[in-house]
Amino acid sequence: MEDLFQKIKEKRIAKTLRYALIDGVLWSCMFGLAEDYLIPFALHFQTSPFFISLITGSAQLGISIIQLLGARFIGYHQKRKWLIIICNQFHAFSWILVLVLTYTMKNPVFIIVFYFIGVISTNFGTPAWLSWMNETVPARLRGEYWGKRNRIMGFFQFLATSTAGLTLYFFKNIIHHEFIGFAVIFTLAALFRSSSILPLSRMHEPQMKVPQKGKELTLLKFLKSSGRTNFKKFVLFNILMTFSVYFMPAMLSIHILKTLKFNYIQFALINMTVNIASFISMAYWGSLIDRFGNYAIMRLCAIGIILPSLLWAFLRNIYFILPIQIFSGFVWAGFNLTTFNFIFDLVKKEDISSATAITTSLNNIMAFLGSVIAGLISHFTPGITWLPFSALNLEIIFLISFLFRALTVLIFLPSFREVKQTEPVPSEMHFLVYFPARNIMNQIRVIHKKIMNMIQW
Repeated sequence: MEDLFQKIKEKRIAKTLRYALIDGVLWSCMFGLAEDYLIPFALHFQTSPFFISLITGSAQLGISIIQLLGARFIGYHQKRKWLIIICNQFHAFSWILVLVLTYTMKNPVFIIVFYFIGVISTNFGTPAWLSWMNETVPARLRGEYWGKRNRIMGFFQFLATSTAGLTLYFFKNIIHHEFIGFAVIFTLAALFRSSSILPLSRMHEPQMKVPQKGKELTLLKFLKSSGRTNFKKFVLFNILMTFSVYFMPAMLSIHILKTLKFNYIQFALINMTVNIASFISMAYWGSLIDRFGNYAIMRLCAIGIILPSLLWAFLRNIYFILPIQIFSGFVWAGFNLTTFNFIFDLVKKEDISSATAITTSLNNIMAFLGSVIAGLISHFTPGITWLPFSALNLEIIFLISFLFRALTVLIFLPSFREVKQTEPVPSEMHFLVYFPARNIMNQIRVIHKKIMNMIQW
């Protein structure tokens, strides 16, 4: 990252982006320790697949409402730094409440309640954070900065996820007190999240750009706007893709632990593989986005996202699953980076907080619908006995997700276009074969040069 910071002439901007990186690392540690193991924690209390879908679904629905309120709040008060710090502290404390009250009351309903409170707390400050970062990150370095930052965050999330998996395996299989393992990782997650006050308080906050009164972007204006606008077409594609994808996350964790009967080390390995592939790929996609634009990369990665949902319905061996997870991490890194960056290209700076809040809110409504519908379907799938699947038949849900993903990409992805001038876009094989191979060869040359220098020395 140091080479990127040296490209920024204004020292306080470079310093702010360094602290933003540290804040991201702390968030990644929290996420890897706690978020990745919330569903296993719920399964520890013998919850049903539908209950699991409510955990993820209700949180997504809460986000859809709270980010709109957060965007409106920051539009009036314009004090972003301390709003974000306060929201993060509530989020940190919620993990302690999830842990303690669920255990003491022996009721998994507290998982839903306090996970919901934590999620809406942190997401109330998300529009403020996105507005702040959009005004701080230089436009010419946007793809490179977010790509490298996300790669570093992914590395620390990988470390946290692996540490949590080993901790749970140790306490379940050796100490035979699984709950103590959850207590350790959730407490650490709360500490990491709470520590974000240190880097955030040292970041420079520029004067917030606000739209003229009456001209700000609102959800009502967005819904009433012409369906032909590039932004509206992009949002429609994005939310339908979210709906299609969110059939799987909660059900997939149940499938791994209950159907395939993998242990916590294998569960962590599956999650880590995605994270490793993702953080390695972030910088790769970031540099290509700056050259060829967001749409070309989004199109390629969206097509790639279709395949894993189909393969999960049939794969049973972890050695076949891991390569699919590597591919998933590769394409999801590009897709997430492009959908995040594309909003910055489509709307004015003063509308960023509102535009991101609207997009996130609609996305999370669709995530809620996808999660809950999948949970409802899972209530009936065990009764289907004529299919060559497992007893729970969760593979049916994976196939539904595959179908919806394919239709969304086929019908809605071609409806919008790139909005900025880019280099001529090469074929898909350049992105999937030529560019990665060239990067690998360059890395080999660098390593070889360093080895030769050490030998000569």
